[in-house]
Amino acid sequence: MKEYIQKKINQARKDEFLMKLQLIDNVDCTSVMFSVNEVMNAISQLKMGKATGPDGVSVEAFKFGGHRLAVYLALLFNVCMWCGYLPGDLLCSVFVPLIKKTEQVIYRMPAITEL
Repeated sequence: MKEYIQKKINQARKDEFLMKLQLIDNVDCTSVMFSVNEVMNAISQLKMGKATGPDGVSVEAFKFGGHRLAVYLALLFNVCMWCGYLPGDLLCSVFVPLIKKTEQVIYRMPAITEL
């Protein structure tokens, strides 16, 4: 029953997103929330050589994607904000237990997410 309800909720969100996406011609582009320069700046601050997220995309892919990728990412982020919808894959995270050795053993549980 829980899976059925979850599926119906996700379908309703998807339908609402697709309906809003059809109206994208009416978007006021002066109210951009994420500029291409902001996206490129965020990508430039990512550290290379780190583990990939749940999607398997490495930081290097974002860095070498260049300006064209930043344009598409900015567009994606702005459409998500405008529609009030985030794809489920962007909300996925993996928790990895880390042990920090000090006088007392401290456990940290950072979440590895997309982007």
